[in-house]
Amino acid sequence: MAEKRTATKVAEGVTLIKGIDFECCIWLVEGTESALLIDTGLGIGDLRAEVEELTKLPYRVVNTHGHGDHSGGNYAFDCVYMHEAAAPCADIAMEMTGMVASPEELAAIRKRMEEKPTERRFIREGDVFDLGGRKLEVIETPGHTPGDVTLYDRVNGLLFSGDCMLKAMDVLLVVPQTVSVECYARSMHKLTALEGVKGFCSGHDQCVMPRSFLQDCADCADEILDGTADCSEVESGLPDGEKYCMRAVHGDAAIMYRSYKIR
Repeated sequence: MAEKRTATKVAEGVTLIKGIDFECCIWLVEGTESALLIDTGLGIGDLRAEVEELTKLPYRVVNTHGHGDHSGGNYAFDCVYMHEAAAPCADIAMEMTGMVASPEELAAIRKRMEEKPTERRFIREGDVFDLGGRKLEVIETPGHTPGDVTLYDRVNGLLFSGDCMLKAMDVLLVVPQTVSVECYARSMHKLTALEGVKGFCSGHDQCVMPRSFLQDCADCADEILDGTADCSEVESGLPDGEKYCMRAVHGDAAIMYRSYKIR
């Protein structure tokens, strides 16, 4: 069984739950009346018990997108919210869980999933999770996958952005589900246009990231589109898909992309 994850308070009412490096950052956001668990990691260990040690508030669970390092733990919860376009990736989340779980753990997880399937509820642009004194608004931000969403806490100026902008690793527009760079750029401009953003909590950076990095991501995507990007061919390092891709850099941001999937 995997070791228990660590829990670190990074802002008022915001706790980072983190396990092995490969697993995403799991964010627990608390209001005065309820809480929201953002992403569920790889599905190893007992995330539900860990969350219920951290908060006594009733809570809901949401996925920023369907990749297995973000949705692998969905099975532990009665109901999970996600964008409808995230469902195909969430359906195969156990493929990624199987990379880190023992055969016995994986068998137990699959048995649990068969005996008590997790209900899915679909979210879309403009939906709001009201936690009491804190509201998180759903913003559709397709790019990394078609089902990416970002959650915006307007009162505190915080975005919870999944994998649409990352410094711990490159923004990956090279996974099989990725949409075009042009679509990603529209999503980034939607976020840069928001008023009051102070920072963001991503899917793999273990701290609150500065707003300036969001602008770097948007500018990097724009430069790919207009042909002025500082780019080079690199190995993608991904087990699925093509070995080589392009990598563009602007400021602190880097985007890996396919040259034939720009528009």
